[in-house]
Amino acid sequence: IEGAAQEAARQVRTGVVQTSGDPETTFKALLCANLYGIVSCASLTYLVETFPTFQASGLTSMFDANGNPINPTYADTEPGDVVIVRVATSWAFLTPLIGYAYGTDSMKLITTVVFRNEPFTPPGS
Repeated sequence: IEGAAQEAARQVRTGVVQTSGDPETTFKALLCANLYGIVSCASLTYLVETFPTFQASGLTSMFDANGNPINPTYADTEPGDVVIVRVATSWAFLTPLIGYAYGTDSMKLITTVVFRNEPFTPPGS
């Protein structure tokens, strides 16, 4: 999921996603296309947040108190915004022995990409 998140985040950073007709749908399509079938797109949750500065940024939990993934959220971004893209999934272990060793049958995988958007012409400008 790391490579898929980085590729989708790169398209946010350069303004490709924002200048499409539907930014969230474009982001999700880019994310899913770069999973190459290794992880099911339906099992992913994502969070795209903007902040005025790097110092003001923070990380939001990708799972609720019961361990369930949060609903996907996409915030529109502008040129120069500080953006955090997070993608997460629960990965089921293939062998029961690993699950036994960890005390669970799955592991939460989370990747985070942090960047400042490049200059681009926002839609409607």
